Amino acid sequence: RDEATIALAGGYDRGAWQGEIRRCEGRGPFGAWRLEAPASLTAGAGRISLAPLSIAGAEGERLEASGEWSARSRTGELRAAWRGLLLDRLRPWFPETLALEGILAGQLRATLAAGESLAVVGEASLAGGRFRWREKPAALALELATAQVAWDWRSPGRRWQEALAAGLLTADGRMEATGALAVDGQTIPLSRVTLGLKGGERGWQGRLELALAGGALLRGRLATAGAARLALPARGTIGAEWSAIDLALLRPWFPRGLRLDGRLEGRAAGE
Repeated sequence: RDEATIALAGGYDRGAWQGEIRRCEGRGPFGAWRLEAPASLTAGAGRISLAPLSIAGAEGERLEASGEWSARSRTGELRAAWRGLLLDRLRPWFPETLALEGILAGQLRATLAAGESLAVVGEASLAGGRFRWREKPAALALELATAQVAWDWRSPGRRWQEALAAGLLTADGRMEATGALAVDGQTIPLSRVTLGLKGGERGWQGRLELALAGGALLRGRLATAGAARLALPARGTIGAEWSAIDLALLRPWFPRGLRLDGRLEGRAAGE
């Protein structure tokens, strides 16, 4: 059963409430959680201020948040940091075909200037990550050695609906893993999987590299035109290269009685 308890202590003076959050604890889909120490809170008279609020979970998870906002200057800032968050707790919200495990850490800062422009800067990383996907007749399993992303999103002074599409996004993400791909009971080992994605004023630049058994290598790339934003790009180019692909890996999908030997090499490109 989900439950929560919160206790405040303070007083109302000159149009504002000032005090502390003395107690905050509960239990829900993410397990048990509690407030580590009292956090000061001010609300009213056109101002909101929250001193560092630290929430701890039963499995070592920790979330910290603080911030302030002023109606007079129309400025504000929100700061948050998290560590030890178990992605396995999100399993009820994942589709049955997908499983993602690991320990998440990161931080972000959101700043509002003059009630118009908004900036959100942050970073996140995943340790001990595992990815599982299964959709018959295929299955993919990856052990993540590295998974991290950093972002800096800044919107112009426009209405929120326009800002989401017009804001410039600078991002840099990287993932390295090993694993295996299985199709119709046949398994292809993946000795190295590398995924990189960067975004900025020149658009999105992405690359994917798969190293297979026997020295086979597949590379893919993506590039978009125009600055990176929180919207699908209108134009872009894709490309792929492959080398030393042993035809023996594809033999299970050949028609019965057909045998081909050798190694494949090639490339493709498109828009």
